Amino acid sequence: MSSSKGARELDAVRKALDRYLVGPDSATDEQLQTLRVRARRAIDSLDDEPEFDTAHATLDEVGRFIRSVRPELCRFTTDEDNFVRDCPVDLGHVRLGMSVGVEVEESECSICGEDPWTCPHVPGQTYDGKRMVPVITKANFFEVSVVSRPDFNDARFMSQGLPRAEVEAAIGRPLLPGDRPICNRCTTPCPGLIDNPRAIHG
Repeated sequence: MSSSKGARELDAVRKALDRYLVGPDSATDEQLQTLRVRARRAIDSLDDEPEFDTAHATLDEVGRFIRSVRPELCRFTTDEDNFVRDCPVDLGHVRLGMSVGVEVEESECSICGEDPWTCPHVPGQTYDGKRMVPVITKANFFEVSVVSRPDFNDARFMSQGLPRAEVEAAIGRPLLPGDRPICNRCTTPCPGLIDNPRAIHG
């Protein structure tokens, strides 16, 4: 396995999953929720890398495992009267992200507050324990596009509204007042990846 950040994250997820498979009761709810997030982080970091298929299979395995041993962690999230699609395993299959068209008008150095392109501090270097990063203070945003390969790995969809009809179709029955149904997505074969921006734009 390569030494990339995504590959290291994938390796950590695999090791944690193998440990939990041996003793599911040893994992807390928080640890399992973190495992889902880390599995998504791994696949998001491995687009076009040799480990991508393994990251995809691992994401599915994590979802199946959690759904089988701790189904209450797979309840659909509600936002007042609406449902929200926010499962890292589910949204990890949406291989799309956002690209922003922006013109930076003003920025400053995080160390000295001066213009980061003329001050003596080097971006990424640490000074007295503080890392130098250029901080954008004024910018014009022109547009946001949905793309298959965002420049930043984490510029991805983290939640999405979920119509009541879709939830009812997923659970196979009408919703009752106060229902918090459990998602069954990971109990069926993987439906594949969504990697075409037209799937979002229609």
